[in-house]
Amino acid sequence: ISQYFTLVEQEASKRRRATWEVLRKKVTPRVWIILTGDDERRLEETTALLSQGLNAQIDVQRVLNMLDDRKRDANYLKEWRRRRSEAAYLMRTLDVRILPLPPNAAVAAVRAYGSDKLKAALQKQTISADACIQTIMRTRLYKQIVRELGGDPDPHTKGKPVGEKTAQEYKRVQQNASVDDKPLNYALGRALEAALFANGHRVRVMVEKRRLVEGVTLQPDIQVWIGDAEVICLEPTWRTAGGELEGELEKRQSSIGMGAIQRYALGKIHEYVKALEL
Repeated sequence: ISQYFTLVEQEASKRRRATWEVLRKKVTPRVWIILTGDDERRLEETTALLSQGLNAQIDVQRVLNMLDDRKRDANYLKEWRRRRSEAAYLMRTLDVRILPLPPNAAVAAVRAYGSDKLKAALQKQTISADACIQTIMRTRLYKQIVRELGGDPDPHTKGKPVGEKTAQEYKRVQQNASVDDKPLNYALGRALEAALFANGHRVRVMVEKRRLVEGVTLQPDIQVWIGDAEVICLEPTWRTAGGELEGELEKRQSSIGMGAIQRYALGKIHEYVKALEL
């Protein structure tokens, strides 16, 4: 038995060395999946099911249990099954997290930093930068970035429920996200940058502007550089609970459910694993 565990530890050390050798040559990326939507309660429920702990790190054990369930034969699971023994280590190495972004924060970002074309769909099209910053600062996403920068943000507390009018405004800007989400990502990136700068955090925030590193085709949606070689890669996914908007939008299938987000998250993580040759 002792020999067996010695071999296991040797193999684990070998894989750790190989992984960190790759990362040392490139950068240390953190991959955070940002779930936005028009139903705050369902956003919280889905992220709670797929993550664990105060930092909302992906629930690795849940992923492993799913990989072991042979009744699940979806294509997106096949690659992960081949690397089942490494899955937990890879997800921890990439610091994978799944965080909700409530509709009021998304709408505030669009109103303050969105393009005229994007804002045209809104009934209320503008707010001040200060109002947007205050809204962003209350999000778990902002507070976790600040914590990674060595700050000590106020603990996250649940505020007032998002009103129906705000949820409707979110639906108006979200409807074209499946075709082109770059304008939404840009608005969110600029809002985060403004909030961080307003509180003295000098970081580089880049939105779909460049590849993560030279020689790698991967181009994260939003890059928050918190060090010379350390970056938080934000991958927003703009979802809807599917409710209709009378006279404007027909009822659609919900895209906030756990299965849909799990599929998106594992697919996105695998893109990083492949691109970084981990």
